[in-house]
Amino acid sequence: MNPTGRLSFTALATACLLAGFSACETPSRDAYFAEAGQSTTSVDLKPGASGRTGVAVEGVGRPEGIGRVGRYYYYIRDGAATRLYQRQRFAQGYSVDRSGQVIARDGSVVVLHNYEMVTFSGERITIPPGVNFPAH
Repeated sequence: MNPTGRLSFTALATACLLAGFSACETPSRDAYFAEAGQSTTSVDLKPGASGRTGVAVEGVGRPEGIGRVGRYYYYIRDGAATRLYQRQRFAQGYSVDRSGQVIARDGSVVVLHNYEMVTFSGERITIPPGVNFPAH
């Protein structure tokens, strides 16, 4: 192979690479918040459990925890419920035994009423609407 051909190919590749890097220059931070820039703002979307697409909100989501519907106990996460059939211990420190007794991190017993859940942060709330439960 011709050594001058190799040199010209390397020079051409380097020139293209430098041109590409200069085109990727980031605009100033103020340009992102300028009024003109906000008219072209795009929003990241994520699919929801209901099949609809909603706005992805960072740091905010559906509660995660243990819920009760009727005589059954469920692990609820991201809008989906998984029925608990046997003793289950969760990494967050909560556990559920076969009789449905929910034991918190500190060892206290949490008595759940129908359509109530305890989140892994210790908050007792009503099970939010839109949670998909499995067929019995």
